[in-house]
Amino acid sequence: MRVLIADDSSSLRLLIRRILDDHEVVEAGTGDAALDVLRTDPVDIAILDVNMPGANGLDVCRAIRQDPSHAATDVIVITANGATDAEQQALDAGADAFLAKPFSPRRLCELVDMLAAATN
Repeated sequence: MRVLIADDSSSLRLLIRRILDDHEVVEAGTGDAALDVLRTDPVDIAILDVNMPGANGLDVCRAIRQDPSHAATDVIVITANGATDAEQQALDAGADAFLAKPFSPRRLCELVDMLAAATN
């Protein structure tokens, strides 16, 4: 599986890269960079932080859902926002799954594996 990690925290991107070490991973530090990656280098799963400079993770999620060439791309939205409506906002934007920070590495792996199995 090819996975995009879009988060403005380089340490979190590194952590997720290590968690998903059995997958091919590409990274973006901003929402705009994530959109650039998606235009040139399609992925199977996008892991998007909500709060990023430029386009935020929800904007990127909506862009993925609006582009027919990304119809098969699964989206996991992550955020440190503890608001009770954060998960609903992610789902409304088209996310397949939601994780609140801090999250369990095991739970992230479970979500990625579940989405990958559903794709195959």
